[in-house]
Amino acid sequence: ETGVDYSDMLFFDDDAWMNCREVSQELGVCCCHTPRGLTRGIFDAAMVAYSELKRKGDGKSHIMGQTLTPRSLGLISDDDDEDEGRVVKGFVKFYSPAKRFGFVRDDADGREYFLHESKVPQGLSVRTGMKLEFMTLKDNKGRAAAAVTRSLEKTSPKRSGNIQNNRDNDHNAKDTVEMLCFSMSQPFTALLLNGIKTIETRNNPMFMDVKPGTKILLHCGMRDWKDLDDPVTQ
Repeated sequence: ETGVDYSDMLFFDDDAWMNCREVSQELGVCCCHTPRGLTRGIFDAAMVAYSELKRKGDGKSHIMGQTLTPRSLGLISDDDDEDEGRVVKGFVKFYSPAKRFGFVRDDADGREYFLHESKVPQGLSVRTGMKLEFMTLKDNKGRAAAAVTRSLEKTSPKRSGNIQNNRDNDHNAKDTVEMLCFSMSQPFTALLLNGIKTIETRNNPMFMDVKPGTKILLHCGMRDWKDLDDPVTQ
């Protein structure tokens, strides 16, 4: 609608898996991964790299549709201890549901990553020995951590009942309204409310049983990229 071609755009985002990958591969937009937020250094380096891609590819979408990273921009050397934003396949070395954390291991290089319950998609039950795909990151304590993107098991764990049957039976009062609720962060909420995006499952099965056209209550979590720490119970 803006008249700007996708090959003329440069997109910055801290989500390498969901946003940068999809926007670059599906739309042909040149993307830049900003794992710790957009800095002047990343912006300037990305602009130079973008200009070079435009010159070499003559603006063709299959040339522009790639993701720049701090490492590919020369801002991080191979000797630096930087291991964020990689999407890898591995397995759960250990996980304790009671303690709500565990460790996963990369199949390729054997590296281990801390996994907290908050970094597991809703509806997915993690267990020791389970094969999965995850994104590498740093947690609030500086540890090498993981965020699970999807299960690689041949059969997914059974869900605890149909979503329509899991509603609270106590909500029978005449002055209440029973609705499904979807909670999301502020930037995505704005895109949804303005019709730019639609509700996505994001590898979670939470909407599989919801019929098209169903009204859903929208909750805005008011979070941004700085809110990456593990949740704290007040």
